[in-house]
Amino acid sequence: MQKLKEHVGVNGLCIPTQIMEEYGIKEGSSVTVELDRGCIKIFPKEVTPDEIENNALGYLLENVGDAVVIEKPEFCKDKWNVPVLYAEKEVGRLVFSKSGGLISDESSAPREIIERINED
Repeated sequence: MQKLKEHVGVNGLCIPTQIMEEYGIKEGSSVTVELDRGCIKIFPKEVTPDEIENNALGYLLENVGDAVVIEKPEFCKDKWNVPVLYAEKEVGRLVFSKSGGLISDESSAPREIIERINED
């Protein structure tokens, strides 16, 4: 948990983008804000499996090509896991945050996916 001291100005409270991105909230994302006495909670908008599928397919088309397909996204431990298949064999996995952002460090790199495709 991180604590910040910020000033409430004329336009309200401003949390730096860099801090928000560390917690999976990117610029332009939708969030849910819960207000209670002395407490403000901000949550990333949860995405649907269809949105995760679209994110995964767009990423793969741009970075790998159209030879791969995906299985249904699986939500587990606050993350979306998307198996990537080529010729019915898993060649990689993409991991997305609860709010739909790709977690690169936990996902198969495009190069790795392409290498696994070329092994066949």
